[in-house]
Amino acid sequence: MELYQKILNYFLVKGCQKLQVNASGMDVFYQTNLEHCCVYWVIELYNGTEMTNDQYQNIERQIKNAFFSRGYQKVTIHAILCTKNKDAAMKICRTNENACIIDMLQFRLMLFEGQVSDESGIFRGLDQLISEYKRGQGAYQQGYGYSQSRASSYQKKNGIFSRIGIVTLIIIVINAAIFLYTDLSGNYNKIVSKGCIFWPLIKFENEYYRLLTYQFLHANISHLANNMLILGIMGSTLERHVGKVKYLLIYFLSGIVAGIASMSYNMEKGLLSNSIGASGAVFGVIGAIALIVIVNKGRLETIGTRQIIIFIALSLYGGFTSQGVDNAAHVGGLLAGFFIAMLVYRKKRGRIRED
Repeated sequence: MELYQKILNYFLVKGCQKLQVNASGMDVFYQTNLEHCCVYWVIELYNGTEMTNDQYQNIERQIKNAFFSRGYQKVTIHAILCTKNKDAAMKICRTNENACIIDMLQFRLMLFEGQVSDESGIFRGLDQLISEYKRGQGAYQQGYGYSQSRASSYQKKNGIFSRIGIVTLIIIVINAAIFLYTDLSGNYNKIVSKGCIFWPLIKFENEYYRLLTYQFLHANISHLANNMLILGIMGSTLERHVGKVKYLLIYFLSGIVAGIASMSYNMEKGLLSNSIGASGAVFGVIGAIALIVIVNKGRLETIGTRQIIIFIALSLYGGFTSQGVDNAAHVGGLLAGFFIAMLVYRKKRGRIRED
């Protein structure tokens, strides 16, 4: 198989050494760092059924022992199952956290939650190799009579819409539409006054709906763009990992809690301030991702513990050093998203982690 050979060559180009093994259909590469050895065990399974789970674990032990006998104190194995029958190979992946799949039909790398992190970046390069190979195959097929509709379908699967979650996209469109209507209608002040958080009206007039409506109002185009840009990236990631219903629950509940936090702060300080914007809900999304990163041993897709901590710190710092920013809503939304995710998120083997 041409792709399989390209994969083997890739590990050699990345500076990996090859271990000689006497078993057909598998190749073992490794990189060493002092007392640590990182092993990439590439397995060719044509139908996905050539290896049982017991056989897999037995060979894995033999590979580990081979490197332990060489004096390495730590051996990390990444098993890569190259197959045209991913459903059969999934049986191995569900019980072995170090196993991933290369789908030789769809030409994609399938990593999973809970998998050992790849600090050397081998999998990022491998994913790029497979993507480039897939694009080459698509161009080849289209040149030999594949219809335009099929080419369009290919683009949809691999373009921007494959990365932005449908629920996230809908939320962004609704926010943009409401902003445009509010800005162009000539009734900006009236609409904002009817939908913003203003604690006396919530406390004394029972206008609790404001805790929801304020999330769809924005002061200006930069306010909207900043919130929607972060939501497009972070929200889509969260949507992929918790599902549409739980994502909506986290988003809107975080926004409501953020609104309550804002209202409570203004009441305590005796401030008669109006609060608008989706940033409380967006911070809730960030808080939920932080929880999932922790649960998944410091890695969620391309987001690691260090990245999410720096992102949160910079976002909060930017708010506290700027004028007119509702920091109480930001902190409230962040904490709400974190704790709501604790209640609704369940780590599942078999969920794809796309890098």
